[in-house]
Amino acid sequence: MRYYFNPESTAGTYFYGDLSLGYVQVLADEDFSLVPLTISGGVTHMLASNIGLDGFVEIRDFDITEDLNRTLSFGARLNIYLNRPTYNSRKSATPGLKAGTMMIGGSSGVLNFDLDDTDTRSFSIEPQFFYFLNPQLALGTGLLVGFDRQDNSFINSNSTSLSISPQVRYYLNSDQRNLYFLAMGLNVDYDRMRSESSFFTTGPTEQTFSETTVDFAIGAGLNSFVARNVALEIGPSIRIDPDDRDVRLGIDFGVQVFLNTAEKESSPNDFGG
Repeated sequence: MRYYFNPESTAGTYFYGDLSLGYVQVLADEDFSLVPLTISGGVTHMLASNIGLDGFVEIRDFDITEDLNRTLSFGARLNIYLNRPTYNSRKSATPGLKAGTMMIGGSSGVLNFDLDDTDTRSFSIEPQFFYFLNPQLALGTGLLVGFDRQDNSFINSNSTSLSISPQVRYYLNSDQRNLYFLAMGLNVDYDRMRSESSFFTTGPTEQTFSETTVDFAIGAGLNSFVARNVALEIGPSIRIDPDDRDVRLGIDFGVQVFLNTAEKESSPNDFGG
């Protein structure tokens, strides 16, 4: 449940409080259940009439019936709002892509702190960005940055994950609701982990592991637009690792946000439209 404190704002910026309570039943050898609770607050700034950028702080309790793990998180994410005009026109939406259009995707950025005895901190962000050279050809890159630190009585560990993925995408058609594309890219991953353990030993044992891998990917897919600047995405992809001679087939799902389309967007202040 989310409550906006200033829904009549004319500046396109809205402050909110958020409350989420759930129930999880785990089916295993010994069945058990969880009742997670999340309390958060933040600010939404509208980038377009139906796209909002959230900045938030939240406290998450993984089970309020037990003294389990609790975390404090700071983060940012993009949200999509299907207000009445957008929802009513979703079946006739066309993107109007042009040179200079930007496509943004990927997950949110989050900084986590553990609030219990275990001293755990993590940060991750995985944005994706494309720039259109013309209505059918786009160049872009994906970026992954992740850090994780854990300290307890048994092990102290630090891990780092870095990845960059330059990509090119070509759309086979233009100015239609459903756009089909071909894509190819390169992915460079760097992973490093350092740990110090005293478990089952008389003294600390240090280990450091690092690896850099490079693989190639080719794929195809579909962007189905639900608004002029929002599209659902689905498509198969093949990833090839030349070092291990490994080939992986996957299917990608996601939501893409398109900014700077051919026609002027409606006012970013049309929050309740």
